[in-house]
Formats: sequence, C-alpha cells, structure tokens
Amino acid sequence: MCENKDYGVIYLAFGYEYFVMAMLSIKSLKNVSKDIPVCLVTNLDKDPSIYSSWNNEKDKVIRVEDLSANNRFYKTNIYDISPFYKSLFLDCDTIVLEDITPSFKLLEYFDCAASLIPEPAKGKQAKLNPALLSGDQNYIDLPHWNTGVILFKKNKNSKELFNNWCKIFQNMEFDFDQPSFLESVFVSNTKFLSLDNRWNRRVNQWKYYGEKISDTIVLHYMFSIDNNLKVDLLEVDKKFSDNDNKMVEFINSKRVVRYKKFSSRQSFFQNIDLIRDHIKDTFMMKYIIKNYLRKIIEK
Repeated sequence: MCENKDYGVIYLAFGYEYFVMAMLSIKSLKNVSKDIPVCLVTNLDKDPSIYSSWNNEKDKVIRVEDLSANNRFYKTNIYDISPFYKSLFLDCDTIVLEDITPSFKLLEYFDCAASLIPEPAKGKQAKLNPALLSGDQNYIDLPHWNTGVILFKKNKNSKELFNNWCKIFQNMEFDFDQPSFLESVFVSNTKFLSLDNRWNRRVNQWKYYGEKISDTIVLHYMFSIDNNLKVDLLEVDKKFSDNDNKMVEFINSKRVVRYKKFSSRQSFFQNIDLIRDHIKDTFMMKYIIKNYLRKIIEK
C-alpha cells in the first residue's frame, strides 16, 4: 500500500493498453503539477520508474493479482484503495492540461465531486436504460455524472457513497459503472459538487490533440485517438513493450471506430480535417482506400 499522504492522484490501469495510457496521462500531469504524488493501481508487473515522469520518492504502485475484466470492482472500491486523504481519481485515457492542485481546495467544502454530463445518456447506456431508485426512475431521465474524473476525501459521507456505488454496481451487473454511481449519489448523504466540463472535457470530434485546447483542465479522449496522440502513446509503448504490437493493434482498432463514427456524421470540411489527420498514418490511409474501393464495388 502507498504511503499515507495528504493528497494525490490515483489511477487504475488494468491491462497493458491502459497501463500505457495511464503513463502518458501521468506525464501530462507532471508537466503541469510536477510535485503532486501519484498512486498507480495495476495488475501488471511493469516498472513505471523506468519512465522519466515517474518519481520514486513520491510515486508508488499498488499491484493487484486479478483479471483485467474485474477492473470496475476496483474502481468502485477506489475509496478504500487510495492512500490519500484527498484523492483525484483519473481514468487512464485522460490528458491533464492545467495544474490540478487547486482542485483539492474544493474538498474543504465538499465530500466528493465529479463532472456533470449536460445532455441525456446516449449509446449503449441509453439503450440499456436501467431502472433506478427502486424502479421509480429511468437512467436516461436523470442527470448523471462521468466517472472518469472523481474528486473525493476520506470521511464518513464519502465512504457511504463509494460503499453504495460498489454494492449497487455489483447488483446491477452492467459493464457500465455510471448508472450505479448516479444512484449512489442520490441515496447517499454525501455533500456532492457537480464539476463543469473544464474538469472532464469529453472529446468526440475529429481533431483536438496537439493543439491548445482552451478552457480545459482535464481532457478525456475516450479512445478518440488522433494521429498526434497515437504518436505519443507509441512513444510510451517503446519504453514498456515486449515487441508484440499489442498497443499498435489496439490504437488502430480505435482509430477505425473513430473514422467510421465521424466520417458519416461531419460536414464536408470537417471530413477534410479527419482525412488530413489520417494522411500521416499509413495504416489508416490503407483502410480508407480499401473501404472506399469496397463501396464502389458494392455499388
């Protein structure tokens, strides 16, 4: 267990791909908050100290022997795992753009905080639309929070929230942890603060990385990986890889999904930006040309 400290950032990285993303996130964190301690919880036997952003005097690793598929059990138990009195939990697929140290001041007034999602739930979670609060409400009808950035302190109220989250998540038996987090906020006595989008800027667009993004503290790219981000992730991969191309294959699969998603939804000029990003990526150019030819043949 990590040494007890007043505040710090905690990551949960189960599986090699998530470990690489976490290490890049830590690098971005140390660029703007260099003195803040980090605790990395992982099921891998990798040594983060070989990476230049890691500080052996301040940063610690908690290693867990468990399957990557069980990562959300540990996420919902992150309150008990964290060694810090005040903690900022960050998902691995985040880039920290501004100093996050001031965020801990918020915990002088609140027990816990997370970013409120301003629009109704979409995608798979909306299709599942679980009934919450003893069946009185449906998930898509309620305000909800993204759990990729969670600020909390150790006290009775926060412990109640996280205990409820873990229990409700296990009872729901969903792959997603946000519906159970929503219900735990509703039924707990926690003094809860809804953060604005600066603290968890969720990116669902064709380009963003490598440019100065205004008014953003934490960028949450959620696998929307552009070419610049791909390059940075593969630089981290070089430090830890066993030369099995696992990270390359993972990134390429996410970029294909990103291309399919946005090429059909954006305007002509936005698609130019999307293709311009892919021109630098040999894999994606081959995919785009092959996909284009397939469509011509089908016609």
